[in-house]
Amino acid sequence: MDRLLNSELPWQLKTLILLVPALALALPLLLIPKKRLARFGGKRWGSPNWITLASILIFWPGVDVFFHHSVFWGAQALVVASILDILDGRKSVGMEEEGIVRSALDRWFGAWFDPLADKFRVLPLLTIFMHLGAVSPWIVYPTIAIELTGTLLREPFSTFLAAYRDPAPVDFRNRLKAEIERSAGVKSRANTIGKVKAAIQHFGFIPCALYWLDFQRAWHLPDWFFGLALPLCLLSVFSRYLKIPALQNFLARTRKYFSHQEVF
Repeated sequence: MDRLLNSELPWQLKTLILLVPALALALPLLLIPKKRLARFGGKRWGSPNWITLASILIFWPGVDVFFHHSVFWGAQALVVASILDILDGRKSVGMEEEGIVRSALDRWFGAWFDPLADKFRVLPLLTIFMHLGAVSPWIVYPTIAIELTGTLLREPFSTFLAAYRDPAPVDFRNRLKAEIERSAGVKSRANTIGKVKAAIQHFGFIPCALYWLDFQRAWHLPDWFFGLALPLCLLSVFSRYLKIPALQNFLARTRKYFSHQEVF
């Protein structure tokens, strides 16, 4: 496959060569009914957080393979890792629908580990492609700054800060445990803007891969993708704290489309 990617084929065909095999492998995972995914939820290793961890453990070896060994096989690993990011949410919804109770600690951990894992995949790889010249620094640096700021304003940092400020006359460990119990009781909802932003960022790595293969340099497609995602990064952070009625109404109406429902 790498020989075909380095041949004189049109870039459109090379894009298909990169994506179709991985999608053919990964999409059947999304066809697994949520009930079947939920069956393993009560087991020791059944938490959706393990799927999130697996996506990271597949993603970063895939990055190494992509740059140093095989562009084709590295791209397959990256696509599968991105699909797993959807699968963990589907499993979480399935467990909730089947009445499988997760511990407060597990739910609290998953509420911030999933979005943090997404940033752990996107931001370092985006920085690598910036140094290779595929994406402009004026897009990458603000993206990293906004994403990290949004992370610091969310879990787990907000929980630790709340426990620290709690005036209850008990030790910090017990205050933290109580705060985790309270935070876990607040249902985590997908942010429409954040999901669209993440999707655009993941698709932006496709032209980055083509750039690495020295195709269509003049198109500047990575800049277009990540430039479009940049204002969405800012709006995603603001939407969690600005109580603008029109914005909150839009998020409430569109949230159901980003809750890992059965769509196949």
